[in-house]
Amino acid sequence: MLEGIVEKIVQKLLGEYIDGFDSNNLHIGIWSGEVTIKNVRLKKTVLQKLGLPLELKYSIIQHIVLKIHDLLLL
Repeated sequence: MLEGIVEKIVQKLLGEYIDGFDSNNLHIGIWSGEVTIKNVRLKKTVLQKLGLPLELKYSIIQHIVLKIHDLLLL
């Protein structure tokens, strides 16, 4: 249940930057404080949203781990 809530929060926060992002490639370790995302792409508009004068042609993120120390406090 708590993992589902955290999953929705992570999807909402990162969903505007990451393409192909769903519960199949997202793993949340509540007790370890780790959020793992696999096999996603950056959206082509991400650099524009960040105000960078660059154009993204292709991207892939095979594996990224976010460590959140106070994940249990959510």
